[in-house]
Amino acid sequence: MKTVLAAFDNSPYSQSVGAYACDFACCMNAKVAGYHVLDTAHVRALRQAFDAMPDSRDQQVMQAREEGPEAMVERDIAQREDLFCTACAASGAGFAIEHDTGAPERQIVRQAHTVDLVVIGRHGMHGSEGEYGLGHVASHVAAHSPKPALVVPEQHAPVTRPLVAFDGHALAGHALALIADLAEACRAIPHLVTCAESAHTGGPVLATGEKYLKRRGLEHTAELRIGSPEGLLLDAAREAKADLIAIGGTSHGPMLRWLEYHTLDRVLEYAECPVLVYR
Repeated sequence: MKTVLAAFDNSPYSQSVGAYACDFACCMNAKVAGYHVLDTAHVRALRQAFDAMPDSRDQQVMQAREEGPEAMVERDIAQREDLFCTACAASGAGFAIEHDTGAPERQIVRQAHTVDLVVIGRHGMHGSEGEYGLGHVASHVAAHSPKPALVVPEQHAPVTRPLVAFDGHALAGHALALIADLAEACRAIPHLVTCAESAHTGGPVLATGEKYLKRRGLEHTAELRIGSPEGLLLDAAREAKADLIAIGGTSHGPMLRWLEYHTLDRVLEYAECPVLVYR
């Protein structure tokens, strides 16, 4: 791994994005590429809202109208950028920042072709205030990024207990290898989980994953769960106190409904920790 893309905006999630990007960069001896996309559609909507505001003598309203939405957005972004730079400098990770314009979800996916990992907040600046939920940008990036995408919550925590959802498919194997690299570098203890319709079908799959971790000489735990992975995976993460969930972003492995339809979004939405999607 050489470059970690940290997609930040002026939301509270940006600081967490920077912290997780620095964690991975430091563990993998990589650099951080901070990337901000000014959402031109959002700025246009703000401009229309400003123009529709009634005349007022309120000092704050008058100042806001005089500055305009562009200045307000740029000021907020500058504040988040300062926090992002501070986090990177404190971690010792090398970093650079690039600014762009357009639709954030499309620009981030395009930029992902040039890096090895994308880190993005579960919500952006238009996101819900709730504890759970998934923003449309994060959903799009997780589903379409050509490189692994790490979707993070607002609060940062070091990764010491990553859960790897392993179905035996190639992408799940790549996710397992990435977590193994992280475990070697940061002394994390992976928890391997296979969900299957029966022990007969799931047992050999789990054994394959365990064999790989043993060959790498990594301390780990493992379990087989019978049933649909959608709910079982979230239950396993909570019970194992996992601080990251890693999954292969495909529905074509032995567990045919592994990520069918809304399952990926459901895991991303309700997981209490970051979710790494390997595509």
